[in-house]
Amino acid sequence: MSQNTAIRILLVDDHPVILEGLDALLACAPGVEVVAQAETGLAAVEAYARHLPDVMLLDLGLPDIDGIEVIERIRKKDSQACILVLTLRSGSMHVQRAVQAGCRGYLLKNARREELIEAIKTVHRGGRHFPAAIASRLAERRSAETLSAREIEVLNLVAAGCRDKEIASSLALACRR
Repeated sequence: MSQNTAIRILLVDDHPVILEGLDALLACAPGVEVVAQAETGLAAVEAYARHLPDVMLLDLGLPDIDGIEVIERIRKKDSQACILVLTLRSGSMHVQRAVQAGCRGYLLKNARREELIEAIKTVHRGGRHFPAAIASRLAERRSAETLSAREIEVLNLVAAGCRDKEIASSLALACRR
């Protein structure tokens, strides 16, 4: 992005007043420009294809297809799409699904204007933006899903230099060779 080129934004939310508010808020921000708006998931996919925005600001709760499916559809066609979720849904399941689908950032609608603009710029540069509380919950959920307590025990023993038979003995397992 050159100094004179604004970050082109597609806004997606099913509430017209939210769209108007975001449009007005971003109109005052230097370096960003709203190029399109959509109120449904299908309209968002179509608007993305038509306008090819630099960043899509996306709500998850849409009336036809949800935001996760919007992310998946767009990322199938454009693996480099910069999608920033802006939603009321704060549950770790929503965050994880959005990340797995390919969003680059996740903000709650109670975010401050400065954080929203910084998040837009961060994802546009290729980075990721997750507020600390959301990042922490996401990390906890990921680590809990990655390894079981037993697997962590085994890894700790391997890291301590134990051999297979020692690990099996320590965990009361039979070691087959």
